[in-house]
Amino acid sequence: MFTFFLFIHTLICLLLVVVILLQSGKGGGLASAFGGSGTSDATFGGRQAAGFLGKSTIVLGTVFLLSSFSLALLSSYSSGPASAVQQELQNSAAPLGAPAPVAAPSNLFQEEAPSQEGDSAAPQQ
Repeated sequence: MFTFFLFIHTLICLLLVVVILLQSGKGGGLASAFGGSGTSDATFGGRQAAGFLGKSTIVLGTVFLLSSFSLALLSSYSSGPASAVQQELQNSAAPLGAPAPVAAPSNLFQEEAPSQEGDSAAPQQ
């Protein structure tokens, strides 16, 4: 069922791209080949092509959004096979019983205590 909706969604995407590219912009665009530039003997006619392509864009855009939403819902509820990374993580997961041992802190940043032998400031008599 997901594959069917995905195929329909892809078809809608392609149709939407074609319909948008056929519309005439300020420069005429690809629509001039199919009657969007105002020629009288075109396939749809000048104003009729703009109306038809505009309505088609609205309809296909709405269907595209609805199919996107339905695909998102279907993919969140499907319990398909997990990815190879997820399967590997599940297979090699460590038991959660005891925490890992913590190493004792080292004395790298502690200052050494001054020695008692030659630290007196007063001379000995």
